[in-house]
Amino acid sequence: MPNRCLAMGWTALLAMLVPTVLHAAAEGTVISAVARPLNDSQAPPMQVRIAFCGPMLRSYWRDASGRLLAADELALDGQGNFTSYRYWLPGVAETLSARRKGGRVQIELREGARSRTRELRVPDGVQVGPTIMLRAREVAMGTGVVPEAMPYLVPDRFMVLDFRVARAVDQGDPGWIRVDPDSFIVRQFVDPIDVYFAADGMLKRVRGRSLVATGRPGHKAPMDVDLHVTGQATEECSLEPLARPPE
Repeated sequence: MPNRCLAMGWTALLAMLVPTVLHAAAEGTVISAVARPLNDSQAPPMQVRIAFCGPMLRSYWRDASGRLLAADELALDGQGNFTSYRYWLPGVAETLSARRKGGRVQIELREGARSRTRELRVPDGVQVGPTIMLRAREVAMGTGVVPEAMPYLVPDRFMVLDFRVARAVDQGDPGWIRVDPDSFIVRQFVDPIDVYFAADGMLKRVRGRSLVATGRPGHKAPMDVDLHVTGQATEECSLEPLARPPE
């Protein structure tokens, strides 16, 4: 696959595909999954935990030994619009914070000792991190009105791109949804993400870009993976944003 630098953070949204996400207060849903690099199906599986409580959603990626590889946190308002998105990539010493107020987003990106801050104008309906996956579920279930192209914030590149979310009907699986750039030129460099849903709308599998990255500060290589959901449970949770990087 072409080497892309767009970190979509889509895996965090697996938990959001559970319908009760915005109604929990003191307990939330945890989804477990395993993932392997697309180019190495024999690699030890990464353990993925996606947890949410009310409008807070977090994902954690760990290697087979339990070492944290990546984590992110998404906060939504009452209408399902994102108010903040953060991620941590300890392996490449990178952290990012994106905070939205109205039509503007303040982004702070740290790569090792280097720090950059930008403010961007964003259009209505802008997606970020895992939120675009909600649109994928709507397509799979035939609910809601999904536009042909949606603005998607790529915070580590300080840009907004248009993405398409459509059913891959030519593949013979009605639960197969493809997410890819709307621009033909961008599609030459950005591979699609394939999302598979069961008939009841529950997520089964995702193939494509993940939050995990290898490399060094300022020169990361995001990892494409094949992720399979293995379980779901209800646990107590916290509505408070993470006060410090996860361990």
